[in-house]
Amino acid sequence: MHRFGVLLLLLLVACSDGRGGGVTGGSRDAGPSFDAGRDAGTPRAFALTAPVDTTFEVDPTGPTTQIHADVARGADAVWIAYSRPSDDGTTFFDVFVTAFGGDGAVKVPPVRLNEVREKNDLDPAIAISGDRVMVAWQRDSQTATMNLDIVYRILATDGAPVGGEHVLATTRDGAPVEDNIWFPKLTPAPGGGFTLAGAWGDDRVNAFVLFTTSVDRDGVAAPAGTTVHLPESAHQENADLVYGADGALRVAWDEDGRTYHGTFDGALTPADPPLVFAGADTGAPSLAIDADGDAWIAVHVERRGGADILVKPADEHGATSSPIWFGEAGEVDLLPAIAFGPTGGAVFWYRRISGARFRLFVAPIDDPSAAEEISTDVAAAPYGATLVHIVDDVYFAAWADGANPNYRVRGRFIDLAN
Repeated sequence: MHRFGVLLLLLLVACSDGRGGGVTGGSRDAGPSFDAGRDAGTPRAFALTAPVDTTFEVDPTGPTTQIHADVARGADAVWIAYSRPSDDGTTFFDVFVTAFGGDGAVKVPPVRLNEVREKNDLDPAIAISGDRVMVAWQRDSQTATMNLDIVYRILATDGAPVGGEHVLATTRDGAPVEDNIWFPKLTPAPGGGFTLAGAWGDDRVNAFVLFTTSVDRDGVAAPAGTTVHLPESAHQENADLVYGADGALRVAWDEDGRTYHGTFDGALTPADPPLVFAGADTGAPSLAIDADGDAWIAVHVERRGGADILVKPADEHGATSSPIWFGEAGEVDLLPAIAFGPTGGAVFWYRRISGARFRLFVAPIDDPSAAEEISTDVAAAPYGATLVHIVDDVYFAAWADGANPNYRVRGRFIDLAN
């Protein structure tokens, strides 16, 4: 893993107050007629009357050390999943979800999703498919050595639970997977339900290996998962996935300080996946589909004495690549998220101040010179970038900021036309 990945892993796997942590990656958004990355089946009409370019607290009455925000846009609400400390007097974390309407009012008050207590429930991912919301997260049972599970829950779009929590039980090559499983990511499936990606321990290569599986609208998981690409030995992590307008599933991930991308339908195409960017360490991919149905990818790249954000068409490699760069020489710009609307796209990212203190930036994808800083009263914490398109030139981002460990999850409707 390159040095920026090492830094982030050390920062995010354990909070300094003794609670757990984790890495969460980027967001996905629009296809030609729906928000394909996190919001398949959602019409673009969104009655937005809430103030734009104004930051607000997502869970103002909840305890501090709110982290790991992820967002999805529904037909009439923005949903935010996040982790916060348990209220039972323990030092563990719970997973919560809340939703805000287009008027900025709370539509679904914060609700705890994990039913099992006294475990560390962290790093949620969220997606919306029709009238269902799915949140998946990783659970650390605190019992060695097989201590990591992926847990998920289904909600209706009015916030009502559809059954209880599910611990993902899957098979690999016909045998139950009994290894650790973590790093869930979600995207809505074109035919309804959801596709889940994660990383499972694989003794064949003594590493965590990326897999996918499907979950239907009622929370029933397919009996088998499928390995995306078996590495020689290196761990695979930080996956992102999105369906294109053609119904093909795009998958990107980090492996040994490099980022790879391919199309997956039970077998990876190409079988030998290409690097997103050759010649330098990269990480934290974010995938999105633009209004023409084309896939785009963003990663951070070690260069110019620091790290920059690279955005490019996902299918262009090598000499045919048309990269768009964001950042400044000597600065460390990390953890991008991209999203698209009908008339363009946006990229949201972090710039390191020092240690675990970061600034936040956003820019139109077609104009790096228009990058602007999102003002925060205190530094942001590097718990991953989240971004979805709302309507016209307005996007929604969420993050955690504060003095460690007093992090609070905040949200903001961002108008790039202002």
